[in-house]
Amino acid sequence: MYANTLPTTVNLNVHDGEKDVRTDGPLVLRFTRPVTLAAVEAALTVTPTTPATLTAVLGQTEYDWAPTAPLAELTTYTVTLNALADVGHHPVKAAQWTFTTTIQPRVLSITAGGAGLIEGGEIDPAAALQINFNDAMDQESVSVTLGAKTTTLKWSADGKSASMSTAGIASGPLVIQIAAGARDQTGHSIAGSFTLKTGVYYHDHEKTTALKFPALIQIPNDEFARDQNGLQAAGMVYEYVAEGGTRTHRASSAPCGRAVSSH
Repeated sequence: MYANTLPTTVNLNVHDGEKDVRTDGPLVLRFTRPVTLAAVEAALTVTPTTPATLTAVLGQTEYDWAPTAPLAELTTYTVTLNALADVGHHPVKAAQWTFTTTIQPRVLSITAGGAGLIEGGEIDPAAALQINFNDAMDQESVSVTLGAKTTTLKWSADGKSASMSTAGIASGPLVIQIAAGARDQTGHSIAGSFTLKTGVYYHDHEKTTALKFPALIQIPNDEFARDQNGLQAAGMVYEYVAEGGTRTHRASSAPCGRAVSSH
């Protein structure tokens, strides 16, 4: 009989003041007596405000608060449960917990000349590459290979990015890999290794000049007009027979008004 006079208690699966809490797991509230879902919903708040669903997973004594997206990394959250009553009208005292989420270091991007590289993308010979991380890294733990060769990294002042060069690497497929064991400055490790398959290839970069109006350029097709570099940048190309049986190209600029170089 005495036990029935005691208040209902509640516990959270995260301890007050806990650090390095996972960002992808639910918060679990456990009551010693049944409490309705409506009562828990009305009493529970989590800040910073985060979209989530509250679900009864064990009768009316255990509830999962599951965020619809992972919690923010390295962020302090406060869970507040205002005073309420259980199904049998026993009081549940107000409670509050704070915790700080962990961080999972990872590669945000690899760029070449400021442009992001994607799987199967191509880079120019001797291009400078930059690896961008989401956290300041322990430089000694980061090992990067370009193909079969370990490369030298030049780190930014904040430790969140490192540059390297592809100079001396032959044309062809190239695999960029960060070995397992890389970690940030607080000891958190990257999950496994990181690999990006790309390739080093020469690209013909045409120099174009923006025009205010379309241009029409006539280019002979005899031996004196070689080479005809730039012809492929035209919007249209016409070939016709001029005097003496000589074939001539006439190139018209694209709608954007790019002029074609003639030689």
